[in-house]
Amino acid sequence: MAQRPPSLTDRRKAAQTNSTGAMRWRFQGVEYALDMQHLEMALERELLQQANITAAQARQALIGGAPFGLAALTYLARRQAGERITYAMLEADMDRQLQAMAAAGELPDLEWLGDDDDEQGDDAGPPSPGASSAA
Repeated sequence: MAQRPPSLTDRRKAAQTNSTGAMRWRFQGVEYALDMQHLEMALERELLQQANITAAQARQALIGGAPFGLAALTYLARRQAGERITYAMLEADMDRQLQAMAAAGELPDLEWLGDDDDEQGDDAGPPSPGASSAA
């Protein structure tokens, strides 16, 4: 007898609880997790169609200090967790937050909690959006 594939609910639970390939971060007090190993092809295609960027490119953009990388990864994390949201909605909201903070002279609250590259010594995480990436 053929084994039934896991349901969408089961896949979402696995994505949220499986920490072995997950990137984890906290932005403005909200914790996010993105399991890159279990990222569905349809979700990656959504990001590409809506933002013209891949998940890998978003990660590299964030490491380079580009806020749109954070927006793209946050979009993927929220969609992977089952939220119905568009990239444009999330990007607009995040842009408003970042602009308001910049106007008030505040830095964004971004804390990198873990990454699938931690075992390679890359545990510092990306810079905060709007922060200088020059050392």
